[in-house]
Amino acid sequence: MQNNQNNDKKSFYELLDRQSEAFEKELEAARARGETVPESVWADGVPQKINPDDLIKQDELLSMAVNYLMKNEIVRYGFKIEPGFPRPSYPNIVCKRNGKVYAIIVVPNVFPHFQVINEESRLQVVKQCKERNIIPLFAPVGYRALDRQRAAEGIMLRGDIFVTIFRGFIILNETPDQLKSIKPSDLLVLDEKEENKTLENA
Repeated sequence: MQNNQNNDKKSFYELLDRQSEAFEKELEAARARGETVPESVWADGVPQKINPDDLIKQDELLSMAVNYLMKNEIVRYGFKIEPGFPRPSYPNIVCKRNGKVYAIIVVPNVFPHFQVINEESRLQVVKQCKERNIIPLFAPVGYRALDRQRAAEGIMLRGDIFVTIFRGFIILNETPDQLKSIKPSDLLVLDEKEENKTLENA
């Protein structure tokens, strides 16, 4: 994967930051009502010393992102999962709905960093999908620690509280450096009732 060094990541993480603020307010309101709310096992701020075993690894982030999509997008909107999926290699998920087959490449991102699939892998997936009449999709899933100091450092710790954001898919194509300019208007959703563009009518 490679760093996406354009300003479009700002829009992606502005959404993530707003969602974090909304989540904080929900937790505060729940505490005020006397409800049990999730709590981090970590004190505020960045720990002076972090055991490497306490950090959530990249492969674990990928598994979390794939599971999030499976639960909140794929299964929720009636997609049928193809045998052998999900899996840790690209494509991570292959599913079908309404006679169309989709191959999904999942890339987890930890605020304030933004990553995409590299060009070689992207073009290879696009070529393979084109040969099989499959629609290739890029799915960026963002994570941000609720603690602002840990968020600023891009730290994901076991037992911490963090926010997950997914705003839609990008249909991959053969355009050179396609993912260097991702706009919110490019994102496609699965729910046909949403006002956003959906996969079926893109």
